[in-house]
Amino acid sequence: MKTTQIFIITVAISLNSLFAQDNKESEFPTLEGPYMGQKPPGMVAEPFAPGIISREDWELEAVFAPGMIEFYFTIDRGAYTSYDPDNFHPTTVGFRQENNLWKKFIEFRRRGEITFSPDGNRMHMAKGYNDREGDGWSELIILDPMINREDWGIIRLSICQGHLCV
Repeated sequence: MKTTQIFIITVAISLNSLFAQDNKESEFPTLEGPYMGQKPPGMVAEPFAPGIISREDWELEAVFAPGMIEFYFTIDRGAYTSYDPDNFHPTTVGFRQENNLWKKFIEFRRRGEITFSPDGNRMHMAKGYNDREGDGWSELIILDPMINREDWGIIRLSICQGHLCV
């Protein structure tokens, strides 16, 4: 009897761990509608999607792509602490709206703050960019050595339209 109970508990724990590892989307609730189900921005700054995107753990750099059907933000997948700064793993997570539901569709190691070309077909990040390929993105294309210089340190790309730079 006791062996059967231990077996059932072991199987339940194993299945729970298996499903938690296989479905990384489960870390985010179902989000529906424009702005990922959040109220549209107003004149007063507020955290975006508290507890979902804006969380207690480290998060940074959230941006909607042109067209407002893709959303990217950066989180720390490590366990950064002031005692262990080497365990810092900034990761960009991308969501796409499909049939009015937002679903995680991409995750990659952060390579800089994301900005987009006005048509949304190029994603700029620090010293490189990705071009849109079908439903995804190309591999990172590194900028020319003239710009990708160690002696310049951190560089951020900006998008300019007319006299407006963002």
